Amino acid sequence: SDGPTPRTLFVLGANLKAFQMCTKLSTLYDPSLGVLALVNFSSAWVHAKWIHKIVVGWALAGIPLRFCGAQEPTNNNNKDDKDDNNNKDNLTSIQFDQHE
Repeated sequence: SDGPTPRTLFVLGANLKAFQMCTKLSTLYDPSLGVLALVNFSSAWVHAKWIHKIVVGWALAGIPLRFCGAQEPTNNNNKDDKDDNNNKDNLTSIQFDQHE
């Protein structure tokens, strides 16, 4: 065995995209498709056969990941106290049917 397979590298790229989409990393690093194309071209130019497989995995994973619900976590620290009180009221007002 001489290194990871192309499928493994593709899955690695997709997992890196999932990590980027589901964390605050997307605010720091969110390359456009043009940037990814340039990286692919550069890797072909220097004969790095493994980089483009990761880049393709990254590029193609975005749409299916969004479809599956991948999104950046929301900051719940900005909630109003009013919303918190409404949630508590809703939880305490639940009534269960009693069978006699």
